[in-house]
Amino acid sequence: MKRLLYILLASMLFESCNKDKVQQETNQARDAAEVSAKLQAVELSSQQIKEMGIQFTQLVRQEVSEWIEVSGQVMPPPESLIQVGTRIPGYVRNLQLVEGQHVQKGQVLFYIESLEFIDMQRRYLTLLADLQQLESAYKREQALLELDVNARKTFEQTNAAYRKTLAEKKALEAQLELLGVNPTEIAQGSMKKSLPVRAAHSAVVTKILVTEGTYVQPQQPVLELLDERHVHIELTVFEKDLPKVQRGQKVRLVLAAVPNDTLHAEVFEVNAKLNADRSTNVHAHFKKAPEHPLVGSYVQAWIAVAPRVAWVLPEEAVVYDNGQAYVWRKQGIRLEPLAVQLMRSGRGEVALQEPLPFSPQDSIVSTGAFRLLAIFRNAGEEE
Repeated sequence: MKRLLYILLASMLFESCNKDKVQQETNQARDAAEVSAKLQAVELSSQQIKEMGIQFTQLVRQEVSEWIEVSGQVMPPPESLIQVGTRIPGYVRNLQLVEGQHVQKGQVLFYIESLEFIDMQRRYLTLLADLQQLESAYKREQALLELDVNARKTFEQTNAAYRKTLAEKKALEAQLELLGVNPTEIAQGSMKKSLPVRAAHSAVVTKILVTEGTYVQPQQPVLELLDERHVHIELTVFEKDLPKVQRGQKVRLVLAAVPNDTLHAEVFEVNAKLNADRSTNVHAHFKKAPEHPLVGSYVQAWIAVAPRVAWVLPEEAVVYDNGQAYVWRKQGIRLEPLAVQLMRSGRGEVALQEPLPFSPQDSIVSTGAFRLLAIFRNAGEEE
């Protein structure tokens, strides 16, 4: 009796499953028929196309890539941050800069008023006078030695004094040149009471570390400058994406401060060491850096990996209905919906899988594709 009951229950369950399967297949067929009924070719006149704002495009053959989305910051390399100080102690004078101000190479940043600098010039002029006198004595003693009138010892003493003073002169000239001072100007009597400190590179003032009249030592920085020519992008890439990233890959990015402008860069170096959060730093260089990049500014970036050549359309040319992608092809006055398979999409472009259901030379609706789909959907609902 129990066995008969089990057989009856199994039979009922099997029949129920069959009914559900048949119903599911019927629903799928009905949905497919509805989609087919909605997306059919339509004829529009040139005037109607114009009034609806429909525009056309053609496929473009170009390189497409998978994009890894990352974030990062605009950062300067260590050599781009320049601390400006002085080589001699003194008082800061004529410091008339503000943070954010751009300075040009060779521009005077401030002056150092220094007694030591004045003393260096005095010693240099004294050495020049002594050297002139010693040079005359050296030539005289040399002539007397050749005539065998004077003792060699006297000549050697004069020669040693002359060589010593000449060495001191050259050393002091080198010190003055390090300070940016031309020794010839001092030799002509043009003594200066303050030393100009000039910008070695065109840069922007990022920090002013002292005030007017501050007494500074040689090891004490007065200003901090940033050479904007060499700023780069430091991106954060996580471990799962790291094997795909390599030097030379293209990067698209937008700065948080200028979200509507797309900039281009290239991967320069990939750090092989992972951080505690299983990420690493990837350094990229701008193809064309913005005029005044904000150091520390956050960026959203996309690294192009696995590039290949494919047929590409604008993203707005593709519409979706029940999970299927379609494009509208123009055939005379007819607009035909054609199902397409997408290879990848993003950043405003869609790459299509081959073979294509139409010719690459065909005109495809770009602007207005979604409007056409909406019209057919509304028409289907009214029916």
